[in-house]
Amino acid sequence: MTRALIIALLLAAGPALADPAPPGIAAEHRLSPAEVDQVLAAAAARHRREQAAADAAGQLLPTPDVPPRGPDVHGEVGVEVGTGGYRSAYGSAVIGLGGDSFAAISLASSDFGRNWGYRRPVR
Repeated sequence: MTRALIIALLLAAGPALADPAPPGIAAEHRLSPAEVDQVLAAAAARHRREQAAADAAGQLLPTPDVPPRGPDVHGEVGVEVGTGGYRSAYGSAVIGLGGDSFAAISLASSDFGRNWGYRRPVR
């Protein structure tokens, strides 16, 4: 019974699904240049109202032209590999925090392998 109902619904909806636009109505609607100008003016006015409300509340709204950026990070990373199992990895970064402030971070790790101790020179 359920299958028969589903098949009947699909057969009845078939012509409606095949024709996306009813007769007499265009499938595409384009705005005239005057309508485009009206929509843009309304959007600009709405943005000015939102910006004024945010300024009154002491908030900053992101502008569409300039996306918000994170802090600038500059640095370097390095690795060393040597004989006898020696290996080392290190890195440093300088992070701008805004204004004249910054943070500097440095990390290093070394494993001297078999060459970790003092060796007497061979004579």
